[in-house]
Amino acid sequence: MERLYIIDMTYTEADVIDKVKALSTEDKYRLIHNIELSEHYGEIKVFSLKFVDWLEQGGLVNNYKTKSSRLEPILGMLNTIGTMLDQTLSNQTRHEMQCQSEETQWAMSIADAMYDKANEVKKLANELASLSAHYSACLMGRRLNVDYIGSDGEMIPNTQQELDAKG
Repeated sequence: MERLYIIDMTYTEADVIDKVKALSTEDKYRLIHNIELSEHYGEIKVFSLKFVDWLEQGGLVNNYKTKSSRLEPILGMLNTIGTMLDQTLSNQTRHEMQCQSEETQWAMSIADAMYDKANEVKKLANELASLSAHYSACLMGRRLNVDYIGSDGEMIPNTQQELDAKG
């Protein structure tokens, strides 16, 4: 099937209505499907931009005066997002399983894949939080003139020569 460019090819609302009326039933449903995809992606982009604006306005991540940024708020939100995705998509997948039929296999496979991806987000958030904590400990060690060399807190003190080189 050709791509449908109904809106791009017309100039008035009446032209659009005429073109839609002329479509086959199958093409009308494809058009509805494509419009829904486009609107859904658009809505996600709007929420993403609002979220960035909120972070910036609150100074939660970037501090332009000190030219520094904080990772903790982002990782905390990612962890929360992973948990909320897990809860929401768990319910959605459960619903799809309860009303599953031969005709709804595609929707079930999408819901299942989304749930799997949500679990990956949650796992990734936990891994990033752990790595961030270890890195933060390494930075603290540098301020205390030691270098941590393992996850158990094993450290090597800096020699006077290393301290002098750091300035």
